[in-house]
Amino acid sequence: MHSLTERKQHQASIPDDELLRQLVAGDKSAFVILYDRYRQRLFTYCCRMMGDRELAKDALQESLLKAFQKAAMYEQGTNVAAWLFRMTRNTCIDMLRTLKVHEPLDGLQIPVEEQPQDVMLQEVLTAEIEKLPEIYREAVVLRDVHGHSYEEIAQIVGTPVSTIKFRIFKARDTLRQRLAVYLEDMR
Repeated sequence: MHSLTERKQHQASIPDDELLRQLVAGDKSAFVILYDRYRQRLFTYCCRMMGDRELAKDALQESLLKAFQKAAMYEQGTNVAAWLFRMTRNTCIDMLRTLKVHEPLDGLQIPVEEQPQDVMLQEVLTAEIEKLPEIYREAVVLRDVHGHSYEEIAQIVGTPVSTIKFRIFKARDTLRQRLAVYLEDMR
């Protein structure tokens, strides 16, 4: 019998597209592994898109259900993370259209590698990201929070890489300007 550590190491070594093949072949445990790999990043993305934790939970659940149901439609060789994020993005957009709601998310901090020392700056940054137009907010969250490449973001959003680069530049520039005003006020 394999130890828990050995099983986790084995699961971590299975490529995402192989997990989807296993799922299509009837192995539901393959989906559990994919779920564990992506749930936190997808949930954070849903929170940013939906602006509400409860709505984000619903969006995540619906997105993962769609991924489970549409696993057979996945094109081998495509980036699985981009496929999942695109499906999640579409679910969020559909839900937002239905609800016609977008309110700032209270109390959610951006999950970054190094938390800023100044908690107030973190709160201002989160608030300013929430104020960005959706196309800029989405691009900068996918790049700077989730660490996706420009190419992956282009796949997720269905937009040329040059457009993604512009959106990220514009979002960062806007944030830089707004935070400069905030930092100036702190002096």
